[in-house]
Amino acid sequence: MVIGSLEISSKVIHMVIGSLEIPSKVIHMVINAFWISSKVIHMLIRVLEISSKVMTMLIGSLEISSKVIHMVINAFWISHAPITMLINAFWISHAPITMLINAFWISHVPITMLVGAFTNKLSSESDAFHVISQRSGEIPVSIRLKRCLVGKI
Repeated sequence: MVIGSLEISSKVIHMVIGSLEIPSKVIHMVINAFWISSKVIHMLIRVLEISSKVMTMLIGSLEISSKVIHMVINAFWISHAPITMLINAFWISHAPITMLINAFWISHVPITMLVGAFTNKLSSESDAFHVISQRSGEIPVSIRLKRCLVGKI
């Protein structure tokens, strides 16, 4: 009976120990699950770090390509600078000629005005002489001037 009771008590002890093993296994499973999830989180963080580095590289390549485009545009403008300078030099070198031509036309304005006034006066006088000469039978002044210019007096 003592041995039987010892066996029963040992079985009870084994049951208690067994019942303690199950929660410890559950605790180990939970710890392993946390450990695995932390590994997954670390992997995700690494993936995000790598993708951020890739994005940084892409942005850097875009910046480099934009700088290359700016360099090409600047080279285009710089290469056209001599042509622009030549065109400007051409216009600047022609400025004195233009000024002389303008001065020539401006200086001839009074002469043109005088010739116009004289021509108007002659035409009005020739009209008056023409009327008078038709009455008196003389050759009008305007016709005489034209004949003098042509050489038929």
